[in-house]
Amino acid sequence: MSGLIINSYALGGGMTFKRMLEVLGLTAGWAGYYDAGDITSWPGSGQRFINGTGGTINDLALGASLNSDSNEPTFVGVPGQAGADARFQSDGNDYFSPAGSMTFDDGFHKNNATFTAIGIVYLPSISFLTQFSASLLDNTQSGHPGTALRLSGTGFDQQMRLQLLRNNGSENQTISSGFAAWRTGWNFVAWVVNEGAGAGGSLFYLNGVEELFDATAVSPSSANPGVPPQFFSSWDNGSGVAIMAFRTSTLTLQNLDDLYALVKGSRFTTLP
Repeated sequence: MSGLIINSYALGGGMTFKRMLEVLGLTAGWAGYYDAGDITSWPGSGQRFINGTGGTINDLALGASLNSDSNEPTFVGVPGQAGADARFQSDGNDYFSPAGSMTFDDGFHKNNATFTAIGIVYLPSISFLTQFSASLLDNTQSGHPGTALRLSGTGFDQQMRLQLLRNNGSENQTISSGFAAWRTGWNFVAWVVNEGAGAGGSLFYLNGVEELFDATAVSPSSANPGVPPQFFSSWDNGSGVAIMAFRTSTLTLQNLDDLYALVKGSRFTTLP
């Protein structure tokens, strides 16, 4: 992705995620994407983090429901300004939940699952004394099948995880990354899962570095999750999320490299 292309589309000091997808020709196939810096996704008031693909399907509620509660992330920044400070911030107990019926994640733990999940997340500090296990998406619960996309570590043991549960709630499989590349500030993270592709068919992606893995599930359940997902849950106090995006098909490594270059060049310029 050339600097000329990036700069020619970087309007108002930053580019919305929707505009990035338009520039790259990647607008199709998204179940939902949510951008704290896009006025159509977060208008500055209300209880909905609005799905940028249009309509109200797969909107997210701030907190546990569309009613105000103590689990709501706090918006930081100026609504409608797609700068690198626009984000929702956690006090350690905050999350988003479905604003209505949500089914796009029902098959993520099953045989032949394919999906892509992307997060642009902010970490206020990283040290060997700081332990964190935070989820971009998590609908796992004892007694139910489900999927968790987790980021965890203790400073020197930093990993991305894909965790699957069987129908009885026992562990189906947990796959962890082997690289430690977390950093204070902004991080670009992605999971691209193709369960049926076997060895090397799926990948973790963190700040421009990819790691291939085998996402083959062990005796997976065919049942849908019994609990609704939580998004951006269990993050440390001061952590934030600017963008979350989910699709029920896979992006290529080249797609991710192009998107990362555009994210970094047009908005989150402190990414490595």
